[in-house]
Amino acid sequence: RGMLGAEVVSTRILWLMDGIRINDVRDGGVWQDICFPLDMIKRIEIILGPGSALYGSNAFQGVINIITKSPKDMNKNGEYFVSYGSFNTWKTGVVYGKEAEDFSLMINASVNRTDGPELLPNNYTPDYEPHSERKWRYLRTKMRYKDLTVSLGQETKITDFSGAEFFPSSKYGWDREEHYATFIYAKPVSDKLDIKAELDYRTPQEYFYDYSDFVGLNVLIREYKWDNNIQFRYRPIDANEIMLGLGYRQEWINAEEFSEGMKEHTINNPNAFIQNELKIKDNFTITAGIRVDTHEGYENQFSPRIGFVYKPSQKSFIRTSYGHAFREPANWQLYVDQVDNMGNPDLKPESLDTYECGFGLNPFDNLSFRLDTFYMRIKDIISDYWDPTIPGPLNGRFHPTQTGLDVIFKGFEFETKAKIKTSVSGF
Repeated sequence: RGMLGAEVVSTRILWLMDGIRINDVRDGGVWQDICFPLDMIKRIEIILGPGSALYGSNAFQGVINIITKSPKDMNKNGEYFVSYGSFNTWKTGVVYGKEAEDFSLMINASVNRTDGPELLPNNYTPDYEPHSERKWRYLRTKMRYKDLTVSLGQETKITDFSGAEFFPSSKYGWDREEHYATFIYAKPVSDKLDIKAELDYRTPQEYFYDYSDFVGLNVLIREYKWDNNIQFRYRPIDANEIMLGLGYRQEWINAEEFSEGMKEHTINNPNAFIQNELKIKDNFTITAGIRVDTHEGYENQFSPRIGFVYKPSQKSFIRTSYGHAFREPANWQLYVDQVDNMGNPDLKPESLDTYECGFGLNPFDNLSFRLDTFYMRIKDIISDYWDPTIPGPLNGRFHPTQTGLDVIFKGFEFETKAKIKTSVSGF
């Protein structure tokens, strides 16, 4: 919704896998051309608009949560596949799982490759050679014992980068490898109280070779990040639910391409939030919450949100809300010092204020309509532009800046869903 910017890493969207943050340490987002293992995805949940009141930085213009499968979601004998498609694309993989009352285990492995689409037209790059090959492989396990779920995984991507029309590339590429371990403990303590604890550890590593087509210019980037959270859901009465969360995120990066003094550094982000949902009678609900994020590099960030939902009938609703969100600058925007990029350590977080109003109607059980309108104001936008005054082998460099520019977006979204038969639906 609104502006994403001239980027391919979607830093203004928070990406989650089973509720766990997967945004990158260096780039602050997720590369849009990264290949998620579709055979492991059960569903994808999307939250439009600001979500910083619960999730903090990057939950700016939306939140995408990729929910992975459990053994009960698949064939009891496992799933095996081999496919071949255009651009010499091969995909092979296996998903196998078993489930008992107190224990379940699932394993997913896949190996894939493609020559890529070669999207750049030859008239822009007459001497251009094919350079969009990609190989990627995954190994994932997901185990549950009673109330504890443990996920372990490793993924590797080997990618050629063909660039863009204004900056074609015929040699530049990168390899990325990541190992992760996630522990989630969720338990209802009583009829009124639930507890959920999350601990996630990831060790991404990236290797850029022939950076920006400069033969022999190779860069190694090593990272790790801890993300620890505990949440309490308390229901003092049936019409009231209070959610309290405490978290601590630590990110470490060692990047040869960063400026002196910041090639290796650690970022700490303690945070806390509270949200209260109160139902007044059966047709009116108020939800209010606020989160505070602390950071060593800038002032504390407060992210409030309040919303109202009124149901005139069982088949309709009216809602309105206000939310504030922020996005911290990515590490590369702050500290990169490359042949084509120069960071800006004076950047501060972008901020967003959003006002929304919506209406929904379900005239029949198999038909629904929804209309939402929104007004968004983004402050302190970070823009990357080519600055010819910065010395470099390309007679300039890209340089992120903040000019105090504010942008206002107004819009609406309309959606209708229809279920024609038991097995056929559309939207």
